[in-house]
Amino acid sequence: MIRPSGIDAYTCRVQTLPRIVIDTNVLLGLWIFSEPSLALLRSALDEGTVTAVRCTATDAEFAEVLARPDLLNVDPVRQQRVLESWRDRALLTGLTLSAPWLCRDPLDQKFLDLAVSAGAGWLLTRDRDLLKLAKKARRSGLQIVAPERWSMEPGAAEPENRVVSAGPTPQPRRDHHVEGTLQRPRSEEEARQDHGREKG
Repeated sequence: MIRPSGIDAYTCRVQTLPRIVIDTNVLLGLWIFSEPSLALLRSALDEGTVTAVRCTATDAEFAEVLARPDLLNVDPVRQQRVLESWRDRALLTGLTLSAPWLCRDPLDQKFLDLAVSAGAGWLLTRDRDLLKLAKKARRSGLQIVAPERWSMEPGAAEPENRVVSAGPTPQPRRDHHVEGTLQRPRSEEEARQDHGREKG
């Protein structure tokens, strides 16, 4: 039996782990406010027992919120460090499908589309508009829950193959298609080298 190594082994492992989508406010709770109630989620991300997924649209929103001085006043160095930390722990995925459920707030629709496109089993959010869609989404295999509830779910971080497939059929997106990209977690040495190149 040939065992995969390096990035191949990492890819195989990621493909068998539960996939989760995390909205912007929960990301702030993880990286900016270090909320104790999110400690189990942070451990799962750090230890790689779940696969968090992201897309260019959710990345852009997170970066924009971090940069707003009227909300957080996070210095630029810390902003970059937080963004790199999140990107190192999450799989970049293209928005290839539109979710069959529409959120009242159009700005939150991307999280639903990302969950469907990535075949995620969980969308972690405290947003009321998204949580109102939990019952409908559950019929299709997507759990929309507060992160604290996810932490209490038995088997939430256990390996599985999850595909959002039942219920209304997701529709192909017409706007753009971005191929999924797997990023191997960087070592501290690689991060220092990247930072040095940016300064140069």
